[in-house]
Amino acid sequence: MQGRKRLVTQYCDTIRAFKLKLSLWETTFRWWHRSFPLSEKCACHGMNSDLNQYKDKITELLREFKQRFQIFGQLETTFQVFCSPFTVNPSDLPVDLQLEIINLLCHSHLKTKFALASLDTFYQYLIPGYPKVIVLAAKVLCVFGTTYLCEQMFSVMNINKTKLRSRLTHAHLNDILKSGCCTGFDTWYWYTSES
Repeated sequence: MQGRKRLVTQYCDTIRAFKLKLSLWETTFRWWHRSFPLSEKCACHGMNSDLNQYKDKITELLREFKQRFQIFGQLETTFQVFCSPFTVNPSDLPVDLQLEIINLLCHSHLKTKFALASLDTFYQYLIPGYPKVIVLAAKVLCVFGTTYLCEQMFSVMNINKTKLRSRLTHAHLNDILKSGCCTGFDTWYWYTSES
């Protein structure tokens, strides 16, 4: 689940898929050999004497996932509108979004743009006529799905601020941070490590 240029909705989809797999494994643990071919080999060697211990572990893991990622359940409608605004039912949405979604559903030119553009660029086309949908999209686009970018930035800062480079002031580090946020990390890392 690490990486750049991933939206929080993609992380949500990955977590939802894993929770569904856990639910499937929990209910069909007697037929695990369908999902886990090696478990059948273990059964042949008498190693699966207590499958219930695995079922209990999966049940606990599923409970932990539901508790830890319950916020995704609360944001499911928002994510659905963001990811596929042309397939949502306007009556299932909050009243303030319904009219804008209806207008969007009837706009064939924007529907074509949605099919061709990526999610983060599609919402640039809506700016004048869909302020509430734009606010919803901006809220989703601003959410960090992981701490990956922060961890990467701290790693680069540790590389740049060493005992050998003691002349770097806080102002210099601030400038490095700003330039790192504005450019790609790959080229930025090469530039700062060479200078």
